[in-house]
Amino acid sequence: MYALMQESEAPSAAVVASAQATTEQFAAIIPDLDSLLFTSYEGTCLVHNVPAIVGYRNPDDIIAMLNSFYYNDAHTPVYSAIALLSPATNEISLCLAKSGYTAQGDPSGYVSVTVSSKELNAFLDSIELGPNQQITMISLNDGGIIYDADKSLLTTVVESGPVADLYERVLNGEELTSGIVEYKGAFAGNNMLGSYIVLPQYQWLLFVGTD
Repeated sequence: MYALMQESEAPSAAVVASAQATTEQFAAIIPDLDSLLFTSYEGTCLVHNVPAIVGYRNPDDIIAMLNSFYYNDAHTPVYSAIALLSPATNEISLCLAKSGYTAQGDPSGYVSVTVSSKELNAFLDSIELGPNQQITMISLNDGGIIYDADKSLLTTVVESGPVADLYERVLNGEELTSGIVEYKGAFAGNNMLGSYIVLPQYQWLLFVGTD
């Protein structure tokens, strides 16, 4: 993969073949995998766990959008974590990506792995605090809901309640890490206590509340 990053603009057949074999080997051991790939900075997919997709090039507007995420002159790797809603399964997939560079520090492309959220959902579904509880996870990049007991809310933007208040604080420039908030229940209006924590590597906020 390192060799491929050095030649991403015009890689040799041998380098591509070796990187493709490595990609398929890794893909075989990643649980709940949707995709594993490396795309060059100019937009062409060079290796993919589904070989038929190798060579695919995104439209120019998509390439420009992706490069706005992953391009960094400082040769400092850029990480990204995006929650995507699959139109086929109506379930969230988690797309994790990192920028790659040549030995000279020039942007080469990005590696991306997309996995289903089944394991994450199962973990959050297993939390039992009481009959009246709230568990929500959002992206602080756009306020999109990654997890909620109400599946119809997935990928919508949080609009009200304590999680919306926390997101508003972030929009106002406050750096949140973790904390406790008191609030009123959405339906019965009873007193609730919520705990939140920010996962900075993903820019996600997890909120858990109960009576």
